Amino acid sequence: MKQEKQPLFEKIDCIHLQVADLDEGISFYHEALGLKLLWRTKTACGLGLRDDVTEIVLSCQDFLTVDIKVEDVERALPVFVVAGGRV
Repeated sequence: MKQEKQPLFEKIDCIHLQVADLDEGISFYHEALGLKLLWRTKTACGLGLRDDVTEIVLSCQDFLTVDIKVEDVERALPVFVVAGGRV
């Protein structure tokens, strides 16, 4: 009998969203929607969700990414590449 593999990914660590104006983004996500403001720089901030696990990062830079947490990057990377993923 074939043993079922454990999922490689543990959780979504954070989702990066681009905003045109950081103060307006904070106003919307923190003040209007109630997310916790965890940290802030001149061009970005981190907002906590209710579960205290996943973070939304607002940034004035031009990108959209999702960070996925794994238990051990050095072990996960070869599995990801062999499965067809690209680094």
